[in-house]
Amino acid sequence: MNALNKHICQKVRCNHGFCVPYANSMNCKCSDGWIGELCNEVDKLYEQKTKMCSKNSIYINRQRSKSSLPICICPLNMIGSFCNVKFNACSENPCHNNATCLPLTDISTHKDSDKQYACICQEGYTSDSSCEEKSRRINIMFDYDNVSISTSNIDKMPAVVIHFVPATTGPLGSLHEYNKRELYQNINYKQMLTVFYESTAFDVVYLQMFPDRISNPYGLYYLIVLLNATNRQWINDLILNTTVVQQNYCPNVQEILNSTVMKFSRLRRIKYYQKPCRENIDLVCFYDEQYFCLCDQTHDSECFYFDHNIQKCAYCENDGICINDNEKNPLNYVCICP
Repeated sequence: MNALNKHICQKVRCNHGFCVPYANSMNCKCSDGWIGELCNEVDKLYEQKTKMCSKNSIYINRQRSKSSLPICICPLNMIGSFCNVKFNACSENPCHNNATCLPLTDISTHKDSDKQYACICQEGYTSDSSCEEKSRRINIMFDYDNVSISTSNIDKMPAVVIHFVPATTGPLGSLHEYNKRELYQNINYKQMLTVFYESTAFDVVYLQMFPDRISNPYGLYYLIVLLNATNRQWINDLILNTTVVQQNYCPNVQEILNSTVMKFSRLRRIKYYQKPCRENIDLVCFYDEQYFCLCDQTHDSECFYFDHNIQKCAYCENDGICINDNEKNPLNYVCICP
């Protein structure tokens, strides 16, 4: 309690409770059985009020008035002012395909009557409905013999991140709404990796590898899906098949521009970003610390803003690289040790 709040509470004595400072004022938080502004009145209806809430509910006394009814916090499957009405939104099995149904709290607290329950879908089904619709998926194969993978584990890749990116085709530096990323751990790159996704609008999908003992904090990027005017209908397909090949490797710009250019300021350096695609006709993409660039069919560079740090976390020690999942599950992370 700071000095101002302490001074406010010193002015008033709460007889059977304690002072709670609030917005340069105060309130008395009364002990059970007492009411009134200063907690100096006996609540003669206290025992009666405590019995108003049904069994297993939580009783909260309204302390200002003798006539105020209590607040009852209901357990699941019970609703009403006193939690005495049974209601189970999952009783009729609204979730499909072996999904798990979770009843939500008192339906009166929800503006949307459809939010009486939540479905936790089995893998392969979308949560946009009651798990009735199948999720779209990408089947990813690794061209192991031709992809440059350096790892001490001959079978497993410690971390793979799939980025779904709605690329902006405007001028260099145009921002886009970063859509989605998925983290996968201990991937056997000699087998197919299946990635499920919901109806996410994207233009580009990158696969980011993190072999163990890697010194590059960005990992290794590969382009695995690129939608354009001729193949955009693929986004509506339930299944996309793709392969990670060395030809679609996206190098860091410092691997393809000379050291003199790399010493320039970023603003000056990006003026040279048309050179890589024009001078390397087999190049499909590259990146720097702030942008990702695609080489189009005319060998021009189309660059968009890409935040590499959005997936970084700080749970790892000894200079390990920390990679986490999307913002919905930040505790799903992996440490890549040096």
